[in-house]
Amino acid sequence: MKKITHFKYKIVLIFITMLIGQTIVAQIVNQNNPYSFFGIGELHNSNLAIQRSMGQTSLAFRSPVHINPNNPASYTALKLTAFETALDFNGFRLNTDDQTGRTSQVGLSYLNLAFPINKFLGASVGARPYSKINYFLTEERNNNEDVGTENLTYFGKGGIQQVNMGSGFAYKGFSIGFNANYLFGSSTKLIVSEYPDVIGAFDIAQSTTSLTKGFLWDFGAQYYTQLGAKNMVLTLGATAKLAGDLTTENTDIWERGFFNEGNLTFENGGFASTSNSITGNISLPNQYGFGFMLTDTIANKWRFGADVLLSQWAEYKVDGITDPNLKNSVKISIGGSVTPNANDINNYWKRLNYRFGAYYNTNSLQLRETNLPEYGITFGMGMPLRFRNDLRQFARLNLSFDIGQRGSTNQNLISENYIKTTLGFTFNSKWFVKRRYY
Repeated sequence: MKKITHFKYKIVLIFITMLIGQTIVAQIVNQNNPYSFFGIGELHNSNLAIQRSMGQTSLAFRSPVHINPNNPASYTALKLTAFETALDFNGFRLNTDDQTGRTSQVGLSYLNLAFPINKFLGASVGARPYSKINYFLTEERNNNEDVGTENLTYFGKGGIQQVNMGSGFAYKGFSIGFNANYLFGSSTKLIVSEYPDVIGAFDIAQSTTSLTKGFLWDFGAQYYTQLGAKNMVLTLGATAKLAGDLTTENTDIWERGFFNEGNLTFENGGFASTSNSITGNISLPNQYGFGFMLTDTIANKWRFGADVLLSQWAEYKVDGITDPNLKNSVKISIGGSVTPNANDINNYWKRLNYRFGAYYNTNSLQLRETNLPEYGITFGMGMPLRFRNDLRQFARLNLSFDIGQRGSTNQNLISENYIKTTLGFTFNSKWFVKRRYY
């Protein structure tokens, strides 16, 4: 009875941590990302730290101590309970033809808990951002002689959060799994028009506040078999994130007054405002992935793999209308890791897991008939924080670095150079242990 009670306390504590973490996510993001203006914003990287440092390869990734929510079939590989969390520290340099600016982002990246139920079943719960909106853009237009110059300011913030629960089932080298994902969140988009050439003219603002929620499903499968002299395991992985609809409640408000550019706030000038509320929906597209991974099974020294991910963003719709700026995209990832000697208790550096990789993404966004590809290299390491020969309880620090570029300066567009750092922690322990009494 004491063991069961202790187990319940662990579950309650982790769920409270997840709820607190999801609240923090939206509060400490301060990045100005111009491309989050489009669609539902910038999609959050769904990989955990270990997969990020391996070129973001994950579809055929299986581990007895690490979680892989990108393919729920991998939950059956777990031998120990795993709790994983991480912080993101990202720096960006934004470039146009004649200007350069810098911005940054700090935030909680994910919270995940997974555990084996028996040798056939595994389960997982998690929470992370799904997408983020945070931009500040300006535009100058020349109208007729009566109006003159019109200065437009576009400001947006918010995003969508995700909570998921999933399970996997394995039998004779095959594993299948699913994730049920609940998405929710809010965002505010503000457009302000200023008329500096018209004496005494008021500024005009249109703000749209959106509340979004809905369910999505994704499924995964893996097949794993030993090769040759049985010193390697080949794993093949496939995933399908199914299309689904999110419901939205949009509140539009039009006002006349004064815009404070420094604080990005609008003050009504004493005029009556006009507002309306509209219920709508967002249709998210299908996404399919395929990958492989080779793993050393004798000395547990290395692994290497590759993924191909196909996303049908041309099918993205808002209230039944497609977005002409979005197109289908293809992402290719390769990566691996090396551990010199995981059991060398005398040399700490030999026990480290060194990771590396690269990726290329055609990107779903196309503006002014210009493609905006994304590509980068990754590296990192897994650093044991506690070493126990019985493998009943230990922790690991996972560092991931991603150096890359997205976008283009052609057609007066913006390119991003970035360095993304993930500081992750993995905690493992043996939960379901029968007590013996003598």
